Amino acid sequence: MREVFVDLQRSGRGLHDRDSLTSGQKRVGKLTALRWSDVDEGKGLLYVRHSKNGEGRPLPINRLVLDVFRRCLSVDQVVEGKGEYVFRNGKGERLGEVRRCFQRALKRAGISDFRFHDLRHCFAAHLASNGVDVMVLKELMGHKTLAMTLRYAHLFPDRGKKAVEMLAGAWGAGGR
Repeated sequence: MREVFVDLQRSGRGLHDRDSLTSGQKRVGKLTALRWSDVDEGKGLLYVRHSKNGEGRPLPINRLVLDVFRRCLSVDQVVEGKGEYVFRNGKGERLGEVRRCFQRALKRAGISDFRFHDLRHCFAAHLASNGVDVMVLKELMGHKTLAMTLRYAHLFPDRGKKAVEMLAGAWGAGGR
């Protein structure tokens, strides 16, 4: 995947699959429609105004995503004020088609049978396999039901073992 990140950065589009991977955004349209008014840099939040289930929600974003957002601002845009959209084309308009750029980057990286939406699954899988709590993952994914999130349950490493070991640590070596 690193090769895809690098190739998309070279494209000069500003939109990187890393943004989706590190924020959990699932649709390229959601990212390209992102407005500066939806980004709270101080709190590290991105506000999803219209999700698939029809509800808006805040979504925490990390410093990597904030860095990409900041790089989308050119010097003249900083002076004149931020444009409406975070990701814009050379004319300052909302960035449109990125599918070809994404497919070209995948091809150069030797990755086949992969869609932009698959980055959402990568986001969930990385969090799950690194031990993020299932309820936190549910919230980050924006799932209405726990059943949707439990599709990633097989990736939660040693959940049971960690739970009982926590008790051993809390009770100490004496066993009380």
